Amino acid sequence: MLWVLENDTWNLVDHCDEDATTLTYYPYNNENNLSELIDLNEANCLEALRQRYKHDCIYTYSSNVLIAINPYQDIPIYDIESDKYTLPAEPPFLDGVPHVYRFVDHALYDLFKNKESQNILVSGESGAGKTQTTGYITEYIEQRCGQKTDISD
Repeated sequence: MLWVLENDTWNLVDHCDEDATTLTYYPYNNENNLSELIDLNEANCLEALRQRYKHDCIYTYSSNVLIAINPYQDIPIYDIESDKYTLPAEPPFLDGVPHVYRFVDHALYDLFKNKESQNILVSGESGAGKTQTTGYITEYIEQRCGQKTDISD
């Protein structure tokens, strides 16, 4: 199967004209990180994001970048553990199930353990969920750092 570009849209087809713009299609295998795709191209990335979105997986990594797609509905994935927060001994790698809290934990580790300034850029189009995501980030940092936190070396 191939991705074929027709009228500025990628379509999946069995065969096409020789002069068509095509990309090789590789089936989506529930990759959490787009950099793990066999063929990293626009069509395969968009298909992977579409498949993840269909299963309420709104977060996806692309290397060390977190991609979020606004679900336009409540998804119960934002519970914050009330346990005392302890920074991990090792940096939290950006593998496993992608989530904004894991991303923030990575920044907090570098801030407190490595004494490196951090920033998190939230970018997107109007209605993409930037304000909501920023709220989740702020709430998580407040919950984790606003309490007695074990950040000792």
